[in-house]
Amino acid sequence: MRANRAFTLVELMVAVTVLVLVMLGVGKIFSVSSDAAGRTVAHAELLQRLEDLRRVMTHDLQTMHEGLLIIDSPAPARTTDIEDPGGTLLTKFDSPDPPIRFRSDGLVFLSSGGPGLHRSFWSESPDPNEAMGDLALAASGEGVLFYGHSWPGGSLMTSPAIDWRLCRRAVVLLPMSAGKYRWTDEAANPPNGYSLDTLDKDLRLGTIDAVARQTLVDLIGTFSPTSRFWGLTTRSELPAAFSADPNDSADYFRRGSPLLDEHLGDFIIEWTDGETNTTTGLLNWYGRTRDVDYDGADDVTPSPSGGGVTEFGQYQAIWCSARDTWEDRPRALRITVRLYDPTRRITQAQQFVRAKDNALDSLARYGQEYSFLVRLP
Repeated sequence: MRANRAFTLVELMVAVTVLVLVMLGVGKIFSVSSDAAGRTVAHAELLQRLEDLRRVMTHDLQTMHEGLLIIDSPAPARTTDIEDPGGTLLTKFDSPDPPIRFRSDGLVFLSSGGPGLHRSFWSESPDPNEAMGDLALAASGEGVLFYGHSWPGGSLMTSPAIDWRLCRRAVVLLPMSAGKYRWTDEAANPPNGYSLDTLDKDLRLGTIDAVARQTLVDLIGTFSPTSRFWGLTTRSELPAAFSADPNDSADYFRRGSPLLDEHLGDFIIEWTDGETNTTTGLLNWYGRTRDVDYDGADDVTPSPSGGGVTEFGQYQAIWCSARDTWEDRPRALRITVRLYDPTRRITQAQQFVRAKDNALDSLARYGQEYSFLVRLP
């Protein structure tokens, strides 16, 4: 009887090598599949966030009250999609400044609807449906709405765009005097009326979201042809991170109430009067447009109904009943946003100009850019 022959060392090495190659192949397939599944989920989440934003803005804009509409577009910020502590992007593209320009436009309008359309998060007033002395969250059918970025604790100019937050500030207009309401501890002196020149600190910080002794009729009555409306377009200051200190928790949630979307970079607003270009047959779009010629500066498309760059380098278009421009207001808005997924799986190529030779180059941007239209009443 012949004894069983053992494997030789060469045979064992070949077998181990084949096994390792098979395992590497399976691991690669799993990694690719997992990454593809992750990107699919991330894309789905971005689309859901986009739909949520479109739905909220569309609903709010359908309640727009005649009298005032403002599109405010500060000079674009030079920063990066994500943190670049080592200056890798600047070194790679031989640029003294970040090669990407981010937009942080703002939208202001008056809103009017049914009773209770706008409800305060924190301010309380006597409940008309309950016994005298009971309180309920203050509510009104009138408010001043602002859409735009908030200040994330630092500056939009230096913070990476993935940390930017979109704010929906709805200031409820309450007809009764301040003494009828119970305000938060932080708002010891709530404003009586909305100032067009300055935004009250409590409103800017989000510790309150309502003003007393004010209606839309009262507010519109303060408008004049020379009104600048700085107090309506000022950005809010929302917390950049949650504090572990339990004493700060209530303040964090109060201040976070206007937060609409996190990880939103560009917020671009263009508008149309509904007229078509006689040459192209396409709608005329106005405002601060994209840097289509890659000269390092956004272009402003003038319109017959006004709007232009102010002395501070920002584009601003105001349609106001006091200026007799309300009838020339836009018929639709085009909103463009760049959404980031926290996992940073989604990237998108974009062209830019190299500083060293002014030649076009391509850069892999994080996040995804989307656009949607909103018809105005």
